[in-house]
Amino acid sequence: MNVANKIAFYNNTNEKLVTIHKYGVRIWDVDYGQKKILFHDMTMGQVKRVYQCIVIAPDDSCCYMGTLTGDIVEINLERRLYKRVGPGGTLF
Repeated sequence: MNVANKIAFYNNTNEKLVTIHKYGVRIWDVDYGQKKILFHDMTMGQVKRVYQCIVIAPDDSCCYMGTLTGDIVEINLERRLYKRVGPGGTLF
């Protein structure tokens, strides 16, 4: 994985953040008690995009990432799963 392009902190906790890389996404968890930082690489399946920007929903349930091709990718942060890519036929 390369250097992170953008970092987004969760809105309701100080122990989690998301970083986007050129072709990947990582979710980071901070464990202050054990003084550790753990990460989880997202598996995006067949979706190969260059991510440009990221926004986390106010309730920390999902995040939306803008891509270089004009797509928006949605990830469920609670389950750490790729959800969908959109919009369906038109690009932003």
